[in-house]
Amino acid sequence: MDIRLGDILRMKKGHPCGGNEWEVHRVGMDFRLQCLKCGRMIMVPRKLAEKNLRLLMRDGVAYKPLDLVPKRDSAAEEPAAELTAQAAENAVETTVETTAETPENDTLNK
Repeated sequence: MDIRLGDILRMKKGHPCGGNEWEVHRVGMDFRLQCLKCGRMIMVPRKLAEKNLRLLMRDGVAYKPLDLVPKRDSAAEEPAAELTAQAAENAVETTVETTAETPENDTLNK
């Protein structure tokens, strides 16, 4: 999820002071957030913050959490799957060819 410095996060649960909007001051494995109502700063793990996020406001525009997750195109994944299947078939063919040509197999079969 794309969360940047200066973003305002509206969380599901409110702070004991009554506010539920937080400003992002640090981004990484955990976030440093500042309550916009009382000014208290807290550190929250990224996973917990992303889970409890209800709304993100950036440059006056509000985003829902699902809008921030990049979407995958199923059409873009299909050619990669085909190439992988073709590569696997080629690998099997080359393995069979190399084992048949080794002189060790000829001496074992006699």
